[in-house]
Amino acid sequence: MTPDARVLRFTPRRGQAGGPAAEYGRFAGALSLDELAACFFFDDEDKRLIARRRTDASRLGFAVQLGTVRYLGRFLEDPAAVPAGVTHWTARELGVPAGTDLASYGRGEWRWTHQEEIRREYGYRPFGAPGVEGELVVWLRARAWVSAESHPVLFARAAEHLMGAKVLLPGASTLWRLVGTAREHADERGWAILADTLTGEQRGRLETLLAVVGGRRESELERLRRPAVEPTAAGLIATLERLRELRAVAAGLSGLQALPLARVRALTVDAATRRAGDLARGEQRNEKCR
Repeated sequence: MTPDARVLRFTPRRGQAGGPAAEYGRFAGALSLDELAACFFFDDEDKRLIARRRTDASRLGFAVQLGTVRYLGRFLEDPAAVPAGVTHWTARELGVPAGTDLASYGRGEWRWTHQEEIRREYGYRPFGAPGVEGELVVWLRARAWVSAESHPVLFARAAEHLMGAKVLLPGASTLWRLVGTAREHADERGWAILADTLTGEQRGRLETLLAVVGGRRESELERLRRPAVEPTAAGLIATLERLRELRAVAAGLSGLQALPLARVRALTVDAATRRAGDLARGEQRNEKCR
């Protein structure tokens, strides 16, 4: 399975409750033939390990757990809690009877032994292993900085990253929290760069845009946001005058050049939807915290 295919599996569907965490670390439904072939196909080395089991149920259970960790990035507490299509496919791959029941295997103690053997033989690391969380935090901060991805998308990418590194996925709440912290760190870094490059005169010029003065009903920012729409000579003159004013406002502002392109685009979208009054109140709160 390609990385993008696995990421799409974590992407929230329209109207789906719970976002990407709803499909995180579990089977959300039947697997496609491509997914089965990618994660539940067993080569000669796999079959050599599987063949060490003494019973059909044990061989089938071991194989299902191996395919499960490849597909989900983690083991299930009940290895038998997989879609029926997974069991049927795996039984056919191994040549065990189609009616082999995994219920007793799913309740037995051998499932834990098999999980440990799979971790050892295939190089899977638990999330709690030394250095694993720190490595993920570094990766998340770098990804959040250059991509400006939303929380659900970065959550999905982080899960994919861990799976590619053969790290067993942590609980959804743990990963969700780490993603949120990384995004906050990236946002604070971006705001700090923008704020630190401003001179006092530039800061005052921008703050002036948020004020409503002279009996007007809107701020200068709201006025400059609204382009002229008249297809006339007067409209052209108004457009050129607006361009002159915008260039004057932007003169000397160099902080944006230090930001990744994706973050600049995100700021542009955010700026287009924020009201001047909300921005002014946010600036007042920041002043109190300084």
